[in-house]
Amino acid sequence: MTFSFYMFSMTALGTLIVFLHSNIPSVAVLDSKGWFNLIALSLYGTTFGTSVYFMATKHWGGKKASGYFFLVPVSAIVFSSIFLSERIDVYTIIGGLLTVLAIYQLNGYNLISLRKKVLFWRS
Repeated sequence: MTFSFYMFSMTALGTLIVFLHSNIPSVAVLDSKGWFNLIALSLYGTTFGTSVYFMATKHWGGKKASGYFFLVPVSAIVFSSIFLSERIDVYTIIGGLLTVLAIYQLNGYNLISLRKKVLFWRS
């Protein structure tokens, strides 16, 4: 909890410094739906994601737990395609596959063992 507090405090301070003099609209103009979405994303996205990461680090270790955070951009693209009907580009699919392959290798597996498993499933 202490680490999370300092991490998010430093992030908020850095964000404040960077965006202090920009022309971003004020949050005061948000309606109730905007405030609900802002609070929900802040609380659930950040709190849930950080909690899951810390629990995964406790059970799997830092190497494996950190590898799964590479899936965040891939899952964001998939969910934006499902919920917002955005188009997924071929290069995005290639990048997603490379990301999954990287996580597979970070967890100590290699392509030879993957090939053996695939050949085993076919027989």
